[in-house]
Amino acid sequence: MDSIRRRFNKPAEKIWDNIKNNIVLGGDTLLKRVQEIIKDKKGNEEERWMAKKEHGDITFKIAKALEKEQDKKIQIWARVRLGGERLVDVGKHFGYRDGSGILQTVKRLEEKATQDTVLGERLSKIEKEVLSSVKS
Repeated sequence: MDSIRRRFNKPAEKIWDNIKNNIVLGGDTLLKRVQEIIKDKKGNEEERWMAKKEHGDITFKIAKALEKEQDKKIQIWARVRLGGERLVDVGKHFGYRDGSGILQTVKRLEEKATQDTVLGERLSKIEKEVLSSVKS
């Protein structure tokens, strides 16, 4: 990287940051072509790619739905229950030692939501917002 910077007076472009949907290194036109080709295929690789794309869509929707959410417990719940993220990964993000604390947080929040209608409505609203336009 330093040799490129010296020769061209700018750092090397990180092309891997430009990969779209975990498969296409190119523009939107190429991405659309690849999606059209792959959408009707039933092979293992195609199914894995489509699952990654859908997971990325859900992750983006969760992040958008939680932009203004201050309650960490609700953020944890959404990432685990709606996003299907691993407990350990969510735990690391929120400073937990492991995933067991995350699981307890989710269970307690869901239990509380059965008694607290305002909380239950907040969770339902987030769930509808995230899952409303996700294709099944």
